[in-house]
Amino acid sequence: MSSGDGKEIERKYLVRGDNDDWREGTPGKRIRQGYLNKDPALTVRVRVYGDDAFLTIKGPSVGASRSEWEDAIPLSAAETILDAAALPPVLEKTRYRREVAEYIFEIDEFHGHLEGLITAEVEKPAAELTDDGAHWQPKVQPTWLGQDVTGYLRYLNSRLPDTAYAQWPEDQRTRSDGTVPEPGARVES
Repeated sequence: MSSGDGKEIERKYLVRGDNDDWREGTPGKRIRQGYLNKDPALTVRVRVYGDDAFLTIKGPSVGASRSEWEDAIPLSAAETILDAAALPPVLEKTRYRREVAEYIFEIDEFHGHLEGLITAEVEKPAAELTDDGAHWQPKVQPTWLGQDVTGYLRYLNSRLPDTAYAQWPEDQRTRSDGTVPEPGARVES
C-alpha cells in the first residue's frame, strides 16, 4: 500500500477460500510489478497499476511498520524496467479495494505462477496513529479475512516470485478457512 513519503503501518492476511464475499463491489484493477532487489531491509519496486506507474522504496520492517517512499514515474519507463531490469518473474495480480467500516482492505488475487494465492492488506488509518503500530490490528475484520501473515518472509511481495504457489510445501499453502499450518520464517526486526 502506498502512503506517500513516510511510514506505513499495515497488516497482511490470507483470504479465506470458502468465502467469496470480497468479490462483491467494484471490479479489480490489474497490477504488474517487479523488484530490482531481494533484500527485505531495502526493497525497490516498480509497479504498473492500470495506466499509472510508480517507483517505490521500502525500508526494513519493524513489526507492522515500515518506512516507504513512492513517486509516479512515466508508464513507458516502468514497462521498460519491468521487461529489462526487474528480477524474474514479474508479479501479476488483480487488486480489489473494499471498504469495511473505516478501513480500506486491498485484496490481491495473484495470477500466473502464483495462481491460487489471495492476500489482503489493510493500512492503519490516520485516526489510529497513536503508537508505533507494532501490534495494531483492525477493530473490524470481515468474514473473508483469514490468518494474519504480517512479517512472514514467504508472504513478502518481494519474495513471492521465488517459487510457484503450486510448488509451495502443502503445509505452507492456504486452507479454505484462510489459515496455513506453517507460515514459515518471520522477518527479523
